[in-house]
Amino acid sequence: MNDSHSDRAEISPPVLDQASLDQLSAAARSHVEELDTELHRLWGLGRNIILAWTPAGNGVRVLVIPHYILGEMAAHTGIDSEIEDSLQFVDEVIAGHTLADDEGFDSIAKYFGYEPRLIELSFAPGTDLSNDLIESVVRRYSISYIRNGAVALFDIVGFSLFSPLEQVTQLNSLAYSVNASFSKMLARNLDIQFARSTTGDGFYIWNRDRSVESN
Repeated sequence: MNDSHSDRAEISPPVLDQASLDQLSAAARSHVEELDTELHRLWGLGRNIILAWTPAGNGVRVLVIPHYILGEMAAHTGIDSEIEDSLQFVDEVIAGHTLADDEGFDSIAKYFGYEPRLIELSFAPGTDLSNDLIESVVRRYSISYIRNGAVALFDIVGFSLFSPLEQVTQLNSLAYSVNASFSKMLARNLDIQFARSTTGDGFYIWNRDRSVESN
């Protein structure tokens, strides 16, 4: 396998939340919104994922693939060394930042067999808007593989037995409790990059930071 993407090490990705947005200048917020609009269009409400990107003058090149491609690759398990190398390559691609240099980006695009898309922007990536900020926007429409991370699962007991209205009420109550807990942690200066994902009858909760201490 080509190692030109190896600088995409598994590290904690930048996080762009409302607090971070509020600290940006008006021009930077405008650039973020412009990029987000273009990525949202390519994302297609979850039909696709943005696997990688690289700066390209006054724009960025992005690799857009259907969401099911990675699942199909993961299903091809076996002892064949070529299959194992393929799965390892995919794991390495999604384990780190989505930003790649030109050589690494072209290598990834060639491997997956999809033509990169060029997003033309009104600003210069890396100059008018930092690569870290662009990375945080792209990751909204990407996918991450975490080799080691603690996750807490909160399920609502007997959720399927409730009426639809009761289910909504229970989920809102749980969401409020989670948000209240996070607010208390912030008040005590506990540094946590909070994230959550619904399970249908509850939430997965984790810290985006990937250090041992964060777990």
